[in-house]
Amino acid sequence: MIKKFLLKMMPRQQHNGGFTLIEMMIVIAIIGIAASIGVPNLMLWFDNLSVKSAARDLYSAMQEARMIAVRQNADTAIVFDTANSRYEIRSDWGSGNNLESRVLLSSYKNKVQFGNGNATETETGDAAFGDFITYASNVLVVNSRGIGTAGYVYLANPNNGTAYAVGTRSSGLVRLSKWYGTAKWQ
Repeated sequence: MIKKFLLKMMPRQQHNGGFTLIEMMIVIAIIGIAASIGVPNLMLWFDNLSVKSAARDLYSAMQEARMIAVRQNADTAIVFDTANSRYEIRSDWGSGNNLESRVLLSSYKNKVQFGNGNATETETGDAAFGDFITYASNVLVVNSRGIGTAGYVYLANPNNGTAYAVGTRSSGLVRLSKWYGTAKWQ
């Protein structure tokens, strides 16, 4: 009983578990500074991701064209349309020209276009890019053995100059390269 009486008589210490206004303002200022540094870099990363994704999708489309040609035992083509920023896979090329698929570069949120970006030479070392597609008549044709015409397609991010080259060798090998500056495609 005496213990209870003494506990009631002793003053209680207050424990504040919150933050002061100054502490909150410092935290908000630090978050603001970090965001102002990080957001532009994050946007650049997303832009680069778009063109990289488009290049990988084109690489896959070239592989798909090879598989369709072998499976159907008929020529298959990828037709590049620079005026409309798209490409199409067409099977039974030369006879039926059946549309298998169509890819619009605008589906990458206008962060991808046919272009060379900051690249100063083509994958093969030429200085002229032309219309950014080196296939004759802008058509990659793959025969029933999976062997096609040689050439490259250049995709770029118009905002920051990132560039990729996607192409085939006459042996049918599909190649994907990124421009790393100073005459380097890797």
